[in-house]
Parts: sequence; structure tokens; C-alpha cells
Amino acid sequence: MILQKAVEGATWGGVFKGHEEADATATEADKKSILLERFQSEHPGFDFRGADVTGTVPDASKFMQGMRK
Repeated sequence: MILQKAVEGATWGGVFKGHEEADATATEADKKSILLERFQSEHPGFDFRGADVTGTVPDASKFMQGMRK
């Protein structure tokens, strides 16, 4: 089974209705990972694997909209 998000960059509280939702720490980690993925796609010559994002990360579904495929 393959699940695809309807809104690119949106974080899921849980994969299926009725299942346990992810905690806030896991959701924030997902948003940071998505942000680094965007940075990597926009700057392919740089390596962001070890980068540390500090502070609050914006809603990824907003900043992923302009991402090049």
C-alpha cells in the first residue's frame, strides 16, 4: 500500500483515523526534516544532513508549495 499526502509538506497527526496520533515532538521533527529536504532541493551542491534547525519551523504545507520537483 502506498499513501500519498493530498497537500505536499503537510504533517500527519496519524496515518489512520482512530490510531494514536504523533506527539508534538515527533511532528516538529518531521517539519524540520521536510524543511531540510526543501533546502537540499534548492541547493543541490550543499549537504544538509548534519544541519540543526533551531526555533519554530513554519507549516511545511505552506513553504513546500513552490518546491521544484
